[in-house]
Amino acid sequence: MAMWTPEREISVEKARRLLVGRFPEVEARDVAFLNAGWDNAVFSVDGRWAFRFPHRRLALDLMRKEIAFLPALAGRLPLPIPYPRFVGEDGGDPPWPFTGGPLIAGREFVLAGLGERERERAAEGLGTFLSTLHSLTPPPGLPHDPMRRADPVFRARMARETLTALEKQGLYEPDPAVTSLLDSAHDPGGETRVLTHGDLHLRHLLVTPDGTPTGVIDWGDLCTADPSIDLSFAYAAFSGSSRAAFFTAYGPITPAQEHRARVLAITLSSILAASASPAAPTQRTESLTAIPRATR
Repeated sequence: MAMWTPEREISVEKARRLLVGRFPEVEARDVAFLNAGWDNAVFSVDGRWAFRFPHRRLALDLMRKEIAFLPALAGRLPLPIPYPRFVGEDGGDPPWPFTGGPLIAGREFVLAGLGERERERAAEGLGTFLSTLHSLTPPPGLPHDPMRRADPVFRARMARETLTALEKQGLYEPDPAVTSLLDSAHDPGGETRVLTHGDLHLRHLLVTPDGTPTGVIDWGDLCTADPSIDLSFAYAAFSGSSRAAFFTAYGPITPAQEHRARVLAITLSSILAASASPAAPTQRTESLTAIPRATR
């Protein structure tokens, strides 16, 4: 089975059957497929709710983590997050959980095609959001950086492998600045521990056409970690005036955090480029552009 192939299919009709009569506030008269990622399929319901159904077994623990921890964060952050207002099971063998909550408007940053002025607006809003998130006391029970995103040596090795695969497909031309940064990857020390989103890449910020952030999604990797693993977004998505706007809102960071963030930005952007389907050329183009941007 390919790594992106769903293990459990959820159709619009199946989603409707699971929702009708399940929750008093949800009529489920209008159910439409909204999006799908590696771990979940998402459906809009009645124009006001979003329901997420795992379609891979490995995503179950991520959803259970969201169920356990996101309600305590809702309302404490300056942007909406998809907290699980509704929780159910899909009736499979074994049953898998699913969640629902208020629909968050907006388009994934990677698909929005923003210009520099619009990126400034997105950067300012995200910088404020992360400044707040990283200041919150982490709830007990969260893992600490389980995916080693704050380990530049480990992440540089992953990036090289993915970039080599992209090059063989004719999608990536080696960039000397990228090669130099990955070759210089090292443990810079000075790691700190804060509450982080854990997987903040270009698909997980929602924005309007003018760049206004509307929400931050997909919190299954919520963990404590060095703040750099979230700050990598600033190096993948922004440069020049927009990156300056981000750090004006967020605040200063250390050279160690910058090194970790730049390396991770290359890693996550290369993975997004590699995972983009032929039907999603905008995701691939934005992700490929983000790779050298992370070095500047």
